[in-house]
Amino acid sequence: MNKKKKVVLSILGILLLIVATAGTSYAVFTYTKLGTTDNTVTSGILKFLYTENSGTGRGISITNAFPVSDEIGKSYATDNLVFDFKIEGTNTGIEEIPYEITLRKKSDSTLSEDAVKVYLTEKDGDKETSIVSPTIYSNLSQTKINVKDNIEKTLYYGSVSGNTENYVKEFRLRMWLKEGLDFTGGEYNKKTFTTTVNVYADTNVVVEKNVYKEAILNGTDPVLKDNLVPIKIASDGSVTKANLNNQWYSYENKEWANAVILKDESVTYQNGETIPEANIESYFVWIPRYKYKIFDEGNYTGLTSIESKEQVIEVVFENKTTTPSNGQTVGSYLTHPAFTSFDSNGMWVGKFETGYDGATSTTAAQVNGVATDKIIIKPNVYSWRNITIGNMFKNSYDYLRSLDSHMMKNTEWGAVVYLQHSAYGSATSVRINNNSAYITGYSATVEPTKGSTASSEDGNRKESTSIGVDGT
Repeated sequence: MNKKKKVVLSILGILLLIVATAGTSYAVFTYTKLGTTDNTVTSGILKFLYTENSGTGRGISITNAFPVSDEIGKSYATDNLVFDFKIEGTNTGIEEIPYEITLRKKSDSTLSEDAVKVYLTEKDGDKETSIVSPTIYSNLSQTKINVKDNIEKTLYYGSVSGNTENYVKEFRLRMWLKEGLDFTGGEYNKKTFTTTVNVYADTNVVVEKNVYKEAILNGTDPVLKDNLVPIKIASDGSVTKANLNNQWYSYENKEWANAVILKDESVTYQNGETIPEANIESYFVWIPRYKYKIFDEGNYTGLTSIESKEQVIEVVFENKTTTPSNGQTVGSYLTHPAFTSFDSNGMWVGKFETGYDGATSTTAAQVNGVATDKIIIKPNVYSWRNITIGNMFKNSYDYLRSLDSHMMKNTEWGAVVYLQHSAYGSATSVRINNNSAYITGYSATVEPTKGSTASSEDGNRKESTSIGVDGT
């Protein structure tokens, strides 16, 4: 499959997809067209060409043509001037299943989006109904599917209602050069414009009431944006794409929500499909906003005093729409400042230490520089070390600005640790990564009692482990 973050039904043949929803209901979408929907516009001696990988389909092919009026473009009717496609579906569930038709401009296109017009109708036998009036391509809204290169546009949103059998919609797409283009200056001569038509079963813009939410989180459920792909991690470490309609996390059962950023974001995974480790760039875990009960005044005299006061921290998840808790005394609640500083309902935190992508030794990952493309957050890689605070800040800040990536603050680390030491976490001591080669994802197996030493059996001894073989 190709494309990012949504289930794509690209017209590469007769494709069948089952989109799971709550319970046992499902939706099935099929295509009846063969080939790829590459609609090419070549200007000068204007040529619309529909190219087919299989050579068996039919597409738009206009030769020796020039800019035309909307009325003429809308009247195109012969096989080589239009592209017909069909969506068929069955939804045996009770909830609505949305889908999206998009146009994805190919990167080698040289003609301006301002020069091309598109027109979409719904067909019913010989009758046609306009559903997208003649529109300049550049004026189409950018889809959420691919936010990096800004070359995919939304043409039409549709949906299959619950308890619907034999859903069928037939569409007709037309494209032409807009009227009034001036060819005398050569701006539009011998240029090409290629776009593919895709249809997505839109699992990221599902009807709000279908999205799984956990009651105890009080509305602080994970927020997915842009590049983040929700996942479930099995006990053997295998990763699958999570279905947002079903339970994919449970803080009550100490199962925190996880998400990944892909190396190749053009790949789309269906719900339940395995995401190979080779295509995972970074793992993140969701820390919901909460308030905690103040358990002492913080007047410690030493390590022994801290150990004697160790206890599970009482946590209550608290939506930002409520008035923050401002407790100051023992027994009162305080909204953790990591959330109030950004007025957020939670934050995604790197699940492992930041590693240096491609490093094959401890030394190779000791790089003091700015190289955002080397950031990798996953287990069994070499930790990025020996870097200045300034370069840490710069790399983290530039990693994913759309998601407000930044170097972790003390308060944010504290929010993670407090939640870990609550009823919703392991409630055990925070342990160092005791891998002597500084390989990420390792941890002491017993409770630490003396801090990190070279030889003690207290759980923080540095271990000599092989990547992906030894250790925990």
